[in-house]
Amino acid sequence: MANELEVAPPSAAWNALQRLKFAVAGRRIGRAQRPQSSERRLVFFLVPFLIAFQIGGFALVWLVNRRIAGDNIEDQLSSSTQVFAYAAGQRREYLKQATELVSKDQGFRAAVTNNSRRTVESALINQNARVGANLTVLTDLQGDMAGYAKAITRGYPTDFSGLTDETLASQVRDILPGGDGLSVLQLDAGSQILYQWVKAVVNTPEPVGYLTFGFQIDDQIATQFRQITNSEFVFFSRDGATEPWQERASSVGSEVQHALNAGLDRVTPEKPFANVRIGAADYRMMVVKLSSNYGQEVAVVVARPLDRVLGSFERLERVFAGLICFNVLLSAIAVYRGTRKIVAPLDQVAFQDSLTGLANRRLFELNLKLAAENLRSLGRGYALMVMDLNKFKAVNDTLGHAAGDQVLKEAAHRLHAVLRASDTVARLGGDEFAVLLVTADSAKAVEIAALMVERVRQPMTLADGKVVEVGVSIGIARAPDNGTDTTRLMQLADDAMYAAKVGRSGYSVTPLSAR
Repeated sequence: MANELEVAPPSAAWNALQRLKFAVAGRRIGRAQRPQSSERRLVFFLVPFLIAFQIGGFALVWLVNRRIAGDNIEDQLSSSTQVFAYAAGQRREYLKQATELVSKDQGFRAAVTNNSRRTVESALINQNARVGANLTVLTDLQGDMAGYAKAITRGYPTDFSGLTDETLASQVRDILPGGDGLSVLQLDAGSQILYQWVKAVVNTPEPVGYLTFGFQIDDQIATQFRQITNSEFVFFSRDGATEPWQERASSVGSEVQHALNAGLDRVTPEKPFANVRIGAADYRMMVVKLSSNYGQEVAVVVARPLDRVLGSFERLERVFAGLICFNVLLSAIAVYRGTRKIVAPLDQVAFQDSLTGLANRRLFELNLKLAAENLRSLGRGYALMVMDLNKFKAVNDTLGHAAGDQVLKEAAHRLHAVLRASDTVARLGGDEFAVLLVTADSAKAVEIAALMVERVRQPMTLADGKVVEVGVSIGIARAPDNGTDTTRLMQLADDAMYAAKVGRSGYSVTPLSAR
């Protein structure tokens, strides 16, 4: 026993080096292929869950914002149409009153009774300018032309050759006295203008004819309604329900006009609103049918771009998206640090030997199972080593458990240093260790075993300066040479270890005949 525990006088520097080595060895982890840790699995589960939750929340906010914006736009469009209806009604009443007033003017009635058309049209020109009309028509009680006057205004030059007495007379013939209407006047083959017509009876004092004023509905009118309501207006007309709609006046450009025209037929009494996309902008629109006279339909589209309402929502969404990214980052850091602090120690308990830092029995068995699966699927063999320390009991009994623990740590460190990164070394319990080599080469296994025997038998200096010598006995079994059943292979390696211990050979290889 004295030889086994022979103590040499070490130097102070050597003692300090050995104490440092033991401290580091206690933190080492065996080169085992650990299964994915609970820490990592928890992080991989929680972080995507948090991201998905935040994205889901953002998507919900996005949808709700657009629903609110859509409802807001629809309310604004409804308000705009009400304002339009009121303003149009006020305009209509004003024009009716102005027409009635002109028809009762004494000078005008005197001119009307004159049989000279030139005199009549001169009076019509004056009244046309007085009322601010674009076109004034006087017909007799049978609806035949008595004279007309036109203003030199936008869209109505003087040289429209297609404008005849019959054209004008037929245009105003069906308007009821005291009433009004909207219709398109065909000026020539290529020009049509939308007019609002107002008609009154001329009495002298008996009825002698009808005075009709025409007020052009143009872009200026549409722009005035936009200024009043902050919505866009486009006037359309068509000749019958089967004909395409034509733009007549607008507060927007041609691209928006065409897009709104395409959306006209999508608006129904059941669905009074429709969306149209124009470039990168979305518009919400509704339609107001104005009249269906003379075989013509006239409608006005009231529209608003969604950007006017969505702008504030989108700014909030950008802020919210930034907060989400920041929150996800903080959450990921918190989850990582929390799991690292709480779960990582549990993984060490589950897979790591607390004394030596090597893999424990559980992790070794998992890697052994993986090696067996690789053998079946890939044909890649492996070697098993089972070993225990010689003379360890004497150290433990004589110098105490603290010295025994130091010997186990140093032996673990030396075994660990011999192996490759692909190999697994584990402490199974007490002074028993096991090694899984990713090779079925008998010569390679013997080479590694011999190196382990040589390293472990070197003198060990304990923390208190004492020097001890222990050894190791190793048993080797190989798969598939000695079979594929892992339980049987462990038993064969254990038997070979006892053979090495009895024969004092350091290591022993299970023969091929043993299975």
